[in-house]
Amino acid sequence: MGASAFGSRKNEEQGEWISISDLMSSLMVIFLFIAIVYIQPLAESQQKVRDIAVTWKQSETQIFDALEKEFRDDLRVWQAELDPLSLEIRFTAPDPKALDASRITLKNLLRANSQRAWDVKSQA
Repeated sequence: MGASAFGSRKNEEQGEWISISDLMSSLMVIFLFIAIVYIQPLAESQQKVRDIAVTWKQSETQIFDALEKEFRDDLRVWQAELDPLSLEIRFTAPDPKALDASRITLKNLLRANSQRAWDVKSQA
């Protein structure tokens, strides 16, 4: 009788552990679904950020190409270069007659070139 009581108690304890493990497995699945629900919008927003970055890079390239096409001849005359990363025009060896080092003003040579470019655009 003692053996049968001991054996049945062992089965009861084993049955409790099985039901607890089933409960833990169920909780794990529920938390997994919750995690998936929260991760999905995050992945979508990261994709939007990637798309914006790609669009920005393409726009930068298009702007550089347009600036280079527009100022190709003038850059040689001005002794300047166009930086593709910052889209800046840098005067590498400016003519002292064209730029005043003490002030940020255009002298006649650059003013004449700018006016010529403006006249061409306004006639087109």
